[in-house]
Amino acid sequence: MILVSVHASMVVVAITCEDIPDPVNGQITHVPDAHAPFEYGNEARYSCYVDGENRIGYGLTGGNHTRVCSGDGSSVMGQWTGTAPTCERELGFITVTDNIYNLLACRYYVSKLGSS
Repeated sequence: MILVSVHASMVVVAITCEDIPDPVNGQITHVPDAHAPFEYGNEARYSCYVDGENRIGYGLTGGNHTRVCSGDGSSVMGQWTGTAPTCERELGFITVTDNIYNLLACRYYVSKLGSS
């Protein structure tokens, strides 16, 4: 879809970018539009999945965490800036729940040591 508006003797054509695929083990949030066509200036923000139950976490690696739909005006077809990052498994992933449990357990044992 090409968006065109006419103002007196000037024709304005909106630059749009194609949809880009979500990374494996992650997703893209588009700001402000959630559906294609993505207009000039729209951002694609990458994030990775976290599975707290199985203690698996993924982190963004390489590329750009945010990409922007841009163009030079020579075509109505824009391009996304930068390159896509990937979601790689992070070792030693610990959930917030684990951290709270460990903190409480540590306080309990320290308090027992102090009272003996």
